[in-house]
Amino acid sequence: MPHTPMRPPVRAALALAGALFLVAACSSDPPVSRGEVLGDRSLAVLPKAAIDAATAASGAQALIGTARCAVDVRQFVHTTVQPDGTQGSASAALLVPVADGSTCTGPFPILAYNRGTEVLRARTMANPSDPETGLLMGFFASQGYVVVATDYLGYAESRLSYHPYLHADS
Repeated sequence: MPHTPMRPPVRAALALAGALFLVAACSSDPPVSRGEVLGDRSLAVLPKAAIDAATAASGAQALIGTARCAVDVRQFVHTTVQPDGTQGSASAALLVPVADGSTCTGPFPILAYNRGTEVLRARTMANPSDPETGLLMGFFASQGYVVVATDYLGYAESRLSYHPYLHADS
């Protein structure tokens, strides 16, 4: 088959496509990341006696016993990916057992907790007086587990105006 030279418009289109590919590949936009901690603060440290009083009042203490550890309730904000692929932020609670050298010693295993659907956008798992957070403290953190409890996109400290319910990529 004889070789036929490319016509100038085809050659120009290929050159343009190649140039666009190189521009896209060498873009100066920073990559979108997940998991970079943007802020972290302690909201309260609940002593064992306060946790015991709450679990006794709720009746949960019959199931879990008394607290072995005081609990530091922390809130952190981290980077994540939004549904449109851009970088956003979300918050979570970190319930940390406070080692005391006697009944509460590490190392502490980590438990990830994902709450169910929520209708109150301002509600955060990093609220020491929230009943669900109280149960997490009583059942897990006061027994020696570090608990990470997410707030999700669209809740608490997230700036997204909605929660992307059932959006797998985010």
